[in-house]
Formats: sequence, C-alpha cells, structure tokens
Amino acid sequence: MRVRILSLFLSLFLLLSLIVSPQIANAATFQAGDTVSITKPFTDLYASGGTVTISAPIQNDLTVAGGTINIDAPVSGGLLAAGGTINSKAQIENTIRAAGGTITISSPVRRDAILFGG
Repeated sequence: MRVRILSLFLSLFLLLSLIVSPQIANAATFQAGDTVSITKPFTDLYASGGTVTISAPIQNDLTVAGGTINIDAPVSGGLLAAGGTINSKAQIENTIRAAGGTITISSPVRRDAILFGG
C-alpha cells in the first residue's frame, strides 16, 4: 500500500512538473539581404548577403555566405563560412570551416581550422 501511494505521488509530481515547467525552444535565426549587419546577439545564426558583418556575439553556431564576410564578435560554437573575402577578428570557440578567395583569421580558434582559399 505504501509503495502504491509513493508511486502515485511521484507520477503526479512528474506530470505536474512537465505541465508547469516552461517550454524552451532554441530556434535558429535566418538573415539575408544585400548588406546584412548583425548588431544584437543571436543563437544559431544563418546569414547571407553581398556583405555580412557580425558585430554581436553568436551563441552556438554561425553559418554565413556572402561576397565579403566580417566577423568582429565571438562565436561560442563553430563557424561555417563561404565567400569571396572572409575576415575573422573574433574568437571562435569551436571549428572553423571556410571556403573563399581570401581568408584572414586574426584571432584564436579553439579547435580546428579547415580552410579552402583561392
């Protein structure tokens, strides 16, 4: 009898905790245009444009494509970039994977840098 009451109590507690707890969803953000300028922090950002400038921290990963890409703020995850000119001046916490005509990395990369340049 005692085990049954305890089991019922735990089941109700788990059910209530699922109902009452806030539901958190981390959704990716997509930005595109001729000139894209990121000035506020994002989580998992995808950006494309003729010129893309990242001036605010990115939580998790940054995926970017453009003619000119400037990364001036840290990325807590990895960077995947394709462009004519890629300039990374801020720390990348994970791996950089980049393909471009000119690639300049002037800041620390915590893991690997896989680069294909022209």
